[in-house]
Amino acid sequence: MRYGRAGLWLLAVLLLMTGCAGVNPSDEEQWLELTYVTNLEDAEQLITLQEPLLEQKGIRLTRLQLEGDDPTASLTALMEAGETPDLMMMEGVDIQQAARWAQEGAIRTIPSGKLKARQTLWEHSGSWSQALSREGAWIALPVEAWNPEADGSNMMIYCRTDWARNLGVEDLSHLSWEDFLKLARGYAHGDPDYNGIADTWGLTYAGPGLGGLTQLCYGSFGVADWTWQGDRLVPGWSGEEAKEATQWLVQLRREGILDPDGAEHTREEALELFCRGYAGMILWDDPAELESYWRDVQATREKALLINDTVTVLALPENPYGVTAMGGDGESEPLAMLGPDVSDEALEKLLSIMEEVGKLAWQLPENLPDDASFTQRCAYRKRLYYRPYQENAPSFTLAMDDVGLAQVNQQQREKAQEALAELIAAPDDFDTLWSQWTAQNEALCGGYTEQVNAWASQQGQKPDQ
Repeated sequence: MRYGRAGLWLLAVLLLMTGCAGVNPSDEEQWLELTYVTNLEDAEQLITLQEPLLEQKGIRLTRLQLEGDDPTASLTALMEAGETPDLMMMEGVDIQQAARWAQEGAIRTIPSGKLKARQTLWEHSGSWSQALSREGAWIALPVEAWNPEADGSNMMIYCRTDWARNLGVEDLSHLSWEDFLKLARGYAHGDPDYNGIADTWGLTYAGPGLGGLTQLCYGSFGVADWTWQGDRLVPGWSGEEAKEATQWLVQLRREGILDPDGAEHTREEALELFCRGYAGMILWDDPAELESYWRDVQATREKALLINDTVTVLALPENPYGVTAMGGDGESEPLAMLGPDVSDEALEKLLSIMEEVGKLAWQLPENLPDDASFTQRCAYRKRLYYRPYQENAPSFTLAMDDVGLAQVNQQQREKAQEALAELIAAPDDFDTLWSQWTAQNEALCGGYTEQVNAWASQQGQKPDQ
């Protein structure tokens, strides 16, 4: 995993190998000895932030081995062997299984009242954090804070600022959708590099999975699994928000702005197009990788362009609901879980670390220094440009108890991506293809539509007025 999402509390402990450097508690018995596992590849990037905090709290760790490629099965094996770790920071764990572990007492739940800094630290967690909380307690903590010392982002749009200036656009921080389309058209058709050749795309990306287009655009338009249509809930991935987001992407395709071959590009091919000047924007998830490729390309040129002077994160415009955000279903987000034997003392210390790391993650300078790295600049702009994701639908704790509904919701997302790929490939057939997708998704959701509406009625859920 490319670590744009930095763990607020558990990562503070999980990233260190056994022991901590520095001043130790005077009495050896004062140390809290904890075991942990993690399958996050790049977690060590945060060691410098969290090492002092671990030491201050007197926490010492021992890492347990995690066997196998399936994180849910690997944790299950440890639990069945009586070796449940105290701390588990895992990507790809089945959320339904996590709920069952909590019900069975295999993992410790965390009282919601213990999260003193919840309002500050979890404002970017959206429905993912809501899904992980029930009955006044957290099953696990999601990992959704943007940390300036890590890679800084997930999917974002990066754009050529020098080309934008050539097109007369100086301020990229407050674009309307009309401004965005004007800029994208300029990149594609306005000869932004002054070479006299129509050789640039407005936006490129790398498949498979449409390179994050669904996540970026659908999330920005407020698409959720279920959405209100009048006083009734309907499947969200074929709802009005999804239709508006799809129409916008199809418009980019019709106007020759969106790279038609993006779904077939490898990551290297997409980077090649952007870094060699054949695309004004790229949808990308790793600023460090982008910077590295950019430098390699510029090293071959007589007049090298500095990335800090030439590339930046583009702020998406507000959607029709006044929300600018990165959405996403959260199904593969990292989870932070506690073993059943973690003491109240250890919990208090870990949660205090969470608060401290959260402060570090958000206390970015008003003005970045001139020598700030490209990654730091991207993280800072991410914080400025993308406000918290606010769904236009209720949060469904029902999904935590009903495996079938959770599977249907996941299928909605996957099938929506397939439908979007068809529409991008045949943009002139929008009405026909969208009608087919709507019917297909309604059939897919079937009887769950009635179940969801019955549940909403029982909970007193109503659409926002």
